[in-house]
Amino acid sequence: MNKADTFDLDTKERPSAYVQWRHTDLCMDFFCECGAHCHFDGSGAFCVKCPRCETVWEMPSMLFPRKADERALETHRKNPKVMEDTGDIVDSQ
Repeated sequence: MNKADTFDLDTKERPSAYVQWRHTDLCMDFFCECGAHCHFDGSGAFCVKCPRCETVWEMPSMLFPRKADERALETHRKNPKVMEDTGDIVDSQ
């Protein structure tokens, strides 16, 4: 497998988040390019399959968060989950 065929796990773009699909539960609404609105509840969603067009999608591990503003639900903004500080400092772009 060459690098062009993989997700960019070495991105320097900030903010970003690497998700490890370690059999954790996922609740996801998925909008396929065929127009299907699909839903998934479960674990280990390394790849998901559209029930309408049967396309198999590899799920990325990189997320690109945005700062919480008025688009986020107020209750979510007021009750965020506090992350664990790893003690590492990385250069930001």
